[in-house]
Order: sequence, then C-alpha cells, then structure tokens
Amino acid sequence: MVEFDFENILKLSMIDIPKEKKKFFREQIEQIIDFFNIINELKLEEVEPTQWKFEESQRLREDIPESFGNAKEIIEGFPKKRDRFAVVPQVIESS
Repeated sequence: MVEFDFENILKLSMIDIPKEKKKFFREQIEQIIDFFNIINELKLEEVEPTQWKFEESQRLREDIPESFGNAKEIIEGFPKKRDRFAVVPQVIESS
C-alpha cells in the first residue's frame, strides 16, 4: 500500500495551496493513491501481453520530399509580406 505525506509533497513540489483548499486537494490525491493501490493488487504475472488491435490502420505514408514550386510566386500570394517573409499576427505573448 502506498502512503504519502501531503505536506511534504507540497513542499517538494513547491506548491503553495491556500489553507481552505488543502482538504480538497488532499482528498483528490488520496483518491488517486487509492486507485493505484487497487491496480497494484492485480495479479498480472500470467496474463499474456496484448497487441494493439488497430495495427493495420496505423500505417503512415512514406515521407517523400517534393519541390513546392516557384518560391517567388508563393511569396507574391502572401496578403502581407516583408522581404521574403509573410507577416502574420503575433501568436506568442512576450513576457
């Protein structure tokens, strides 16, 4: 059976949980640990490993590089551009 020290877990993970929320999170962790304790009790020594049943559908195409054509023509199709680059809205926030 797996035991745990909730306060030590918080300390080691450097997580600061408000006092009023600790009971809730302790119960959540206890449920997770209980589930793993149940799994640990399973006797699987004699169980044959199974194979992925969707093996045939997981085939990937061969990755063959192809020329994409006239780069100048593609760049001309950009709605906004600066030199040879497309100008797009910022998607990553700066810190």
